[in-house]
Amino acid sequence: MIAVPPGVVRRFENVSDQTAHLLVWINGDSEESFNDIDHPQVEADRLAAEFGDDMLDKLRNIGVTFEAGVADGRDAAE
Repeated sequence: MIAVPPGVVRRFENVSDQTAHLLVWINGDSEESFNDIDHPQVEADRLAAEFGDDMLDKLRNIGVTFEAGVADGRDAAE
């Protein structure tokens, strides 16, 4: 179990050839506490390559963002 502060870019990767599951709890004192989930641009690139730009547009339209690490120049894939 780990705890990650809000606003910290984090990445999890299954390094085995087995199916893995990640169980995540997101908690906070207000609704705004739940709105800091973001994805790095490399994930947008991966999704677009696998499923097409249409799917990426649909995700963005429901509020999924791909800007994790952009503000501070970091990218979770590095």
